[in-house]
Amino acid sequence: PRNLCGKGEEMLRGELGGLFLAFLLLTVAPVCSQGRIMRSGSLSSLFSTRMVAGRNALKRSTSGLHRGEIAPPVPVFMMMPLDTVLENHTLSQFSLDCLPVVKEIGAAGIMVDVWWGRCEMTPGVYNFAAYVELLDRCAALGLKVQTVMSFHGCGGNIGDTVNIPIPEWIFALEESVPNLWYRDKRNDPSREYLSLSCDHLPVFPPAPSGRRAKLPNRTGLELYSNFMSAFRDATQAHIKNGTLVEIQVGCGPCGELRYPSYPLNAREHHVPWCWPGIGEFQCYDPGMLADMKSVLGRDTPPTGTGDYNDGPEDTTFFSSGGSSSATI
Repeated sequence: PRNLCGKGEEMLRGELGGLFLAFLLLTVAPVCSQGRIMRSGSLSSLFSTRMVAGRNALKRSTSGLHRGEIAPPVPVFMMMPLDTVLENHTLSQFSLDCLPVVKEIGAAGIMVDVWWGRCEMTPGVYNFAAYVELLDRCAALGLKVQTVMSFHGCGGNIGDTVNIPIPEWIFALEESVPNLWYRDKRNDPSREYLSLSCDHLPVFPPAPSGRRAKLPNRTGLELYSNFMSAFRDATQAHIKNGTLVEIQVGCGPCGELRYPSYPLNAREHHVPWCWPGIGEFQCYDPGMLADMKSVLGRDTPPTGTGDYNDGPEDTTFFSSGGSSSATI
């Protein structure tokens, strides 16, 4: 990660500074010089943008201001590489090289994913040591930190440059817990994120206990709650000193509040989704079907909804606004 395809620290500084200023282009009248797109490993997916010179552009906003007034500063947080924390629970050298540059270009701080698959490799046993070290280093530099509780798997989606699946012990439940994954109409599962069917299902192993009596299994919501509580406890000092200023919670594939309706990887019985396909419903696991029966009184989802790469006009469901008798 360190070689940056032959580029040195000055080039890294240029790329980060370029992204920082490009982010302000909508509200700042920039002073620009000729630049070009830089690409280098993990950096290309995070920081690559057209280089823009003129750091004083931050104070030259003309949007909504009278002549002579200075725009208020806009706090900007730089997204860290997806693999900031490595599998061996250490910080990547590349991420360490980024921190002083983030400080130098005037960003308020960083945003970093806290991967479930990295930090709970054994049920109920959490390792946030590398994230605490990252917070320590940011505190020393005067940088603020936003964290994202990333309960999804990384790999195979837009912008994914690394592979970080959800914890391995989750996959061991696949045969015994049919509600584990979202499934499409071919029964192909999405292994990016647990199905909502698991929210209240006590099927997940508890934390190890030294007591003779075994602890009860946990539900999906308890998995998330336990993880976030453990992170809060591990980072309490940095919450109190103001370094850790925000904790976001990922709520679906890619950390987005959505269903895995457009898989970029091929599934067992279908080719990958391609834009602008409409995708497919992901409600065919037993738990989602039971919810549908309970709420809508339906045994099955609507028909005529098409395939992943169809357009709305190719389906009876969407072309009729969902009112066609073919969907009943």
